[in-house]
Amino acid sequence: MGKTDPICGEKGTIEAYSHYFCSKECISIYEEKYNINKDKDYIAVNVPTEMEAKLQKKMVLTKKEIILLLLNQKNGIEKKLF
Repeated sequence: MGKTDPICGEKGTIEAYSHYFCSKECISIYEEKYNINKDKDYIAVNVPTEMEAKLQKKMVLTKKEIILLLLNQKNGIEKKLF
């Protein structure tokens, strides 16, 4: 089994359902696609937020997104920017 996310094809770091996923969002899509009960049978440790996953993929962020990311990290808040 490779460490490629079966949903998006990116490098996966979260092991769940005998696969590796890059984010909680991809796990949710997988669960929905395969009609898996939402009672999690995995423990997500250091699961990247959607924004962190995008940063890991080296996507370009705008200045506004970078400022919001830094402010949110300082305040312990995660907001969806994408």
